[in-house]
Amino acid sequence: MQAEIDFTHQRDLSRGRHNENSIIAHERLKPFKENMRKQVEGCVNGHRCTMEIAEMLDKHLHKISGRFTALKSLGVIEEKGRKNYKGSTYTIYGKTNNG
Repeated sequence: MQAEIDFTHQRDLSRGRHNENSIIAHERLKPFKENMRKQVEGCVNGHRCTMEIAEMLDKHLHKISGRFTALKSLGVIEEKGRKNYKGSTYTIYGKTNNG
């Protein structure tokens, strides 16, 4: 079974994950990714780090890290700095003029 992806609307930013299973999983998860992307964007304020946002959304950071990557690639957010939080260093993002 071959899945078709419309990369003009949303592309998979993962590198090397274009096997059949990954393509099918990406298609199934698109609506959830878009919803989570909007939630992440709403939490970005230029002061919170990625881990604080993950905690606000009650998600593990590895489950939403791709949303930061997508928003950054769309030019909606940009890196503002780093923050030490609970013994680790995390990225702080802020909205751009496009965001």
